[in-house]
Amino acid sequence: MSADPWDQWAAMYQSRGVKQFVRDGCGPEYGSAPRRVLFVLKEPRGTQWKDVREQLAKPPRDMWHALARWAYGILKGLPEGFPPYGSIGPAERQWALQRIAVINLKKEGGGRNADDSVLHAVAHRDRDILRAQVTAVAPEIVIACGTFNQLVWLLDLESDPAGPHAVPRVVSFRHPAQSHGPKDYRRLETLVSPLLTR
Repeated sequence: MSADPWDQWAAMYQSRGVKQFVRDGCGPEYGSAPRRVLFVLKEPRGTQWKDVREQLAKPPRDMWHALARWAYGILKGLPEGFPPYGSIGPAERQWALQRIAVINLKKEGGGRNADDSVLHAVAHRDRDILRAQVTAVAPEIVIACGTFNQLVWLLDLESDPAGPHAVPRVVSFRHPAQSHGPKDYRRLETLVSPLLTR
């Protein structure tokens, strides 16, 4: 089987008769980021996208504004805290999106609310390919956006924290579509700042 996860997903989806799935991964400037940050989401909403990376390459809209602010805080933050919420303008949000990675556990489009039992089943079925994708991204910090329950076993966080797929800095957080603006930004700051080095 091919080492490229997308070739593996394409073959698997094709064998099941699925014609469209949404690719994801690293923004165009991920390699120049001050920190390697991965956001793990549940599933793409609908089927209008072909590749989440397209969203990372352009100015944010909808839920991507919240995720971009969170990303900027993490990328520019210090152990003493994040930059002020009000200082994160459109240029800073676009800068941040270009320098993060985003993957969905489920690559097929879904509805407004993801079904956790379906996410567990899909992540379990696709676990080897998902692990390969996370390994390829090589994140230093992972923000589990409503996906921590799946990442616990997917990344072997409990059974073997030093294992080959383990990421020691995994933060359980909410999905950006449910963001409460500055309040959530400050909460993420309290969770992530202790993990940051200068």
